[in-house]
Amino acid sequence: MFKAFRKQEGFTLIELMIVVAIIGILAAIAIPNFMEYQRKSRTSEAKTNTTSIKTAQMTFQGERGCFADAAVMPQAAPIVGGASVAWPAAQFTPSLPAVQVTYCVVGGTSTVAVWSDIGWVPAGPTRFVYSVGASAAITALGTVLTGACPAVDIAVIPALGAPANGGFLANARADQDSDGLFAAYMIAENSNMVDCRPGEY
Repeated sequence: MFKAFRKQEGFTLIELMIVVAIIGILAAIAIPNFMEYQRKSRTSEAKTNTTSIKTAQMTFQGERGCFADAAVMPQAAPIVGGASVAWPAAQFTPSLPAVQVTYCVVGGTSTVAVWSDIGWVPAGPTRFVYSVGASAAITALGTVLTGACPAVDIAVIPALGAPANGGFLANARADQDSDGLFAAYMIAENSNMVDCRPGEY
């Protein structure tokens, strides 16, 4: 007449608390590692772009006889926290022919106004600021730039009328992890891309 009650089984409170604690420990380990991996992956932008800038500079020099100067873009201050910033639209339109004839003036200096004159602009917003400046001295073949990275990590853009340029220095700079220290990647005409601050992202 009475139905037999089946024994009902389930998780105890202790078992649930242990599972939650394990998930919390795994998350505490995984999330910081994931954030670090993300910051490292963002540096590939700087490495790829500085190498592309070098190619553009070498082409520019081959066609016109001097290396180019261009202003720091997309903004003057380094980008902080991994944000991406769009480049000003004016940088994508080459200068008028009247300006182009003065690319290489007497003494070999350049008067390039925008990045597209060099032949390089980014495909979209960037997480690094970029600069390129012609230099009066050529980089010795095989030179490693690590010991020569300037304190400010920004390529020096000479004043108009500076000595004939024999080389160039281009770099990328940003503070990806918001710690106040800037990652800097640099390249010159006879050098490969160099990380000026190893370990900084």
